Amino acid sequence: MSNREKKLAMMVGFCVLAVGLMAAYYKLVNEPVLRLEAQIRQGRSTLSDLNDEQRDAFTAQEAMGRRAAQSFGEHPDEAAAAAGAMLTRNITEVGLSDSRFSRRPTGTRRIRGGVEIGWQIQGQGPLDQIIDLLYVLENAPYLQRLENIVISPDSRNDEEVTVNFRYLTLVLEAVPVEPAEPLPAVAAEDEGRRVYDPIAARNMLRPYVAKPPEPEPEPEPEPVQQAEAPAPEPEPGPAPPGPETFRVVSLSEWRGETEILIHDRTADKMLSYSPGDELAAGTVVMVDYRPLALPDDPSIRSQSRVIVRQDSEYWAIERGATLADKRKLTQEELPADLRDEAPEISQQADSP
Repeated sequence: MSNREKKLAMMVGFCVLAVGLMAAYYKLVNEPVLRLEAQIRQGRSTLSDLNDEQRDAFTAQEAMGRRAAQSFGEHPDEAAAAAGAMLTRNITEVGLSDSRFSRRPTGTRRIRGGVEIGWQIQGQGPLDQIIDLLYVLENAPYLQRLENIVISPDSRNDEEVTVNFRYLTLVLEAVPVEPAEPLPAVAAEDEGRRVYDPIAARNMLRPYVAKPPEPEPEPEPEPVQQAEAPAPEPEPGPAPPGPETFRVVSLSEWRGETEILIHDRTADKMLSYSPGDELAAGTVVMVDYRPLALPDDPSIRSQSRVIVRQDSEYWAIERGATLADKRKLTQEELPADLRDEAPEISQQADSP
């Protein structure tokens, strides 16, 4: 073998050895290092995601704590009592009469993370005071919401309106409510309330009243000889109060107990009745909470009425009406609870 061949063989051997060493280095050293670097990058990404989730959890926990401080309590019963007291307090503070408002619980609804409590509220009063009430409730610092607000004219009083809306609040689950300072109250005299003054000033719900004509000047009376004035007749005594002096102002229900409030305008006092009591020459059977159109004005829906049974007939007195406005109910107008009972009563009345 010549020297040239020996050199070529040595060069080939060195190349093969270098390639083998490089392959061994990549297999034994570089590949594990690359695998560890990939694991480190994956670990850093996972750690960053966990830190983001922890930060979001702390932010959500802080926000839920603030919301819990705005709730009425940890338990639905406590929250319902506190919210009801707040509603009564705001009604009276804006100058409205609590006896002219009904608060009918709509029950509880379980949602994700809490329990929703609601009331259906209806009442009458001057438009400016109704706006005061809605403003105070809407801006109160509680966990709450107002829905389905309807303001309609009062068919019996042009100076007042009827308001109907739903009030909702939320009781959060698994979030302790820590004792805190009382939440600041919202007053109807706040500057933000002035934005709604044009609504009450224009009062588009009030019927149009034509301007009365100016009275014509009366002619001067001719002088007459004065004669002896006849003796004044004795004034008749006050007539006894009739059914038109008693008005149904509230048909509220709380925890299954129904209360019927009647305003006696003659004595200016409130009278309370329950099912089974004597009223309007009959017996109170129940309070019907079905929304029905008024017979004299189908465009207005009445949300409640008291039903009285007189002999074999049923009579209804709408909320806001007087006892003189009671109307006889037909078989089709009766609630389902009374519809099956009415024929039996009629047969008993017709039998000798």
